[in-house]
Amino acid sequence: MIKLYFYGSTATSRKARNWLIDHKITFKEKNITASQLSREDFNHILSLTESGIDDIVSKRTLIYKELSPIWDELTLNEIFEYIIENPVLLKKPLIFDENKLQIGFNSDDIRMFLPKEFRVAEKNLFSNN
Repeated sequence: MIKLYFYGSTATSRKARNWLIDHKITFKEKNITASQLSREDFNHILSLTESGIDDIVSKRTLIYKELSPIWDELTLNEIFEYIIENPVLLKKPLIFDENKLQIGFNSDDIRMFLPKEFRVAEKNLFSNN
């Protein structure tokens, strides 16, 4: 099952949601300002990253800038708690399933969530033209 974590009504979150709907992909969405990020999903998202926390945390946020002097000293549990209290720390949206993660919205990269048969058929269709 694909999960879409977002907060607020940002353009990138709306684009991701609309893309999934337009492509008739079943997904579960969570607004993390209304429903907290679960520890299980947090750990799973981290397992799908290349650089861990650095991949999913927005360093442009005020809260990150305030924490930056001590950021490298924080434990994973402390970072998780800061994210729960300040979901704005997360980049948005986070789209993931069992094996794939997309951070933000990219109309090319999000295609990885299409079923393989569809991607192969589409590739064949365009290569024959």
